This record gives sequence, C-alpha cells and structure tokens, in this order.
Amino acid sequence: MYGKHKFGWAEFDKWANNDDTNNILGNRKSIWKFINKFLKKIDFYAELNCPFQGLFPMFAKNFFEMDNSFKSSRIRHILEMRRIYSSKEEFSGVTIQKKEYDMSSVFPTNNYLITQESSMFWGSNCTFNNVSCHNTASSVFGVKKLPLNEIETLKFDVFGSFGNIDHVLDPLKVIKTMLKHSKLVVLTLHNLKSNIHKQHLYKFGPKFPGF
Repeated sequence: MYGKHKFGWAEFDKWANNDDTNNILGNRKSIWKFINKFLKKIDFYAELNCPFQGLFPMFAKNFFEMDNSFKSSRIRHILEMRRIYSSKEEFSGVTIQKKEYDMSSVFPTNNYLITQESSMFWGSNCTFNNVSCHNTASSVFGVKKLPLNEIETLKFDVFGSFGNIDHVLDPLKVIKTMLKHSKLVVLTLHNLKSNIHKQHLYKFGPKFPGF
C-alpha cells in the first residue's frame, strides 16, 4: 500500500477542525463509556497501527482544552514540517519537546501506538504532504510508537484496534498477542455485511463476535 490512508487522514482533519463525528468508529465518547464499564482506572492504553481512527484524538482534545497554547504549538509544528518537507528533497525532520499530560485527567496519560507492518496496510508509508501519520501522532497526540514484536513485558490496561485488524496477514496471531499484553482488548470491524476491497485478503463475518 502506498500514499495516504484517506480515511485516517480525514479523521485527523476533522479533529483539527473540532469536528467530533467519526465515520470509522462512531461516537468516541460512547466507546470510552463502554470501556469504562469493564475498567474504571486506565493508565496504560494502546492502539494498533492507525493513530487517527481510534480514541487518541479524543484524549488529545481533552488535554488541549486544558492548555490551548499547547495545541496551537503542535499544529504550527506540523504545518512547518509539511512546508519544509515540501521544499527539500532530503530532510530527516525535527521533533518538538513532548508535554507531560496532567495526571488528573480522566483519560490515560501513557498512550502507545503499536505498529504491525503489513503489505495490506499503509503503515510507515502513510504520509500526507510528506509528513507521516506516525510522526504526526507522536508530535501532536504525544503517543509513544513501538513495534508489536518489541512490546516484550509491557502490559496495557486497554489495547484497541479500530477498523484495521483485517489489514494484517495473521489477525488471530495479532489478537492473541494483544490479549497476552492487555487486560481488555477492543476491536471494531468494518461493516460485517459489506464487500471487501483490494487491500483485504478476507473479511470478518457476522459470526466472528461469537468466535
């Protein structure tokens, strides 16, 4: 897969413009409320592959509302990176200092983007205006990026995959790894009755939740 993941970047653009709708996930607050039925205290949180389709934007919005100048500095940084990358053929990029989030927040303060490279997903190739989605998530949302095969003894309270578990080559193996490293695993799938597209080798049917 090459180029940008248009659905993921569309979710980022909606977040940047304070649009709370989410065509992939639905209502983020409802998903979070459902998760809280199982776990009241969530300190360590992880998502698989796409940083824009899940709950990271909601967490960041809450933090930014407590410090609007911080959001402004992050957005300016991304725009500047896009400008520089567009003007120079070779540029490794620069990062900005990460902010330690307010520990009094109701949302997790330790957020991880766990990556599993796949020929059926954009992954590290996902860029928009020459800036990667992973770099954007790290700079703007403050998430830590880590490959799935390097999480080792790390344990999460919640590990989510939002609309992308069917983009990996061995989804059951990935799900087992997620279960091993998390108290709660949350999966959202594409419409179970819809047709699959070329970046899918298979689809999850209506009976999968019972599996």
